[in-house]
Amino acid sequence: MSDQCAMHFCEMRLVNEYAGTCNEYSGYLTQPGFSASMLGCSQADWHTHFRKWGIIQFFYGIISNALILLITVSDSNGKVSAGAALFTFVLLMAFTYLSAHLGWFAVVKKHGCCCLCCFCFECNCLLMFWGVLDLLAAGFIVLSQLAAGSILGCIIQIPYAIILSYMGFACFVIFQQPAGARQPPVVGQPTTAQQAVQPAVELHPSAPMQSNQA
Repeated sequence: MSDQCAMHFCEMRLVNEYAGTCNEYSGYLTQPGFSASMLGCSQADWHTHFRKWGIIQFFYGIISNALILLITVSDSNGKVSAGAALFTFVLLMAFTYLSAHLGWFAVVKKHGCCCLCCFCFECNCLLMFWGVLDLLAAGFIVLSQLAAGSILGCIIQIPYAIILSYMGFACFVIFQQPAGARQPPVVGQPTTAQQAVQPAVELHPSAPMQSNQA
């Protein structure tokens, strides 16, 4: 994507592009992973770095939401039913997946996009928006547990806040990269380390045959 900004009204192109990446992102979710190198401030590929943290965000989001709901139900003295807690958990799972997938699509695939109601925006500066949004969400989930007086809930959400902070930092780095270094991967092709290796074939011209006649 170029550095030019564009606004679209009631255009389904971005929606269709996003829906077309569901299978690709679902494939990434089957290969979660973490390495100590992900904690560093220097990465070879910040797009892949953001994607990996987003996958961790999805799975830890499910775990943290389940634990928070269990704490809420146990502390409610029967005021919160198991059915209501289960329904809330399903909604939180859907929101967690949507935020992870949509964030990946906006940052990695489109290199800056956002949709509000009938308006869709494409602009490189929206990477800053996603970065700030991740940082604000990191602070909110911790402060909300402190405000509720749940120390255990705060401890559970601190790792989630750290994950979101790394994602926000990755957005800022991608935004600062030169235009040639921030080409998003092609839709439908996973950004994994798997690469097609084509064997190098060297063609040697055959020497001309010489026949010696006596």
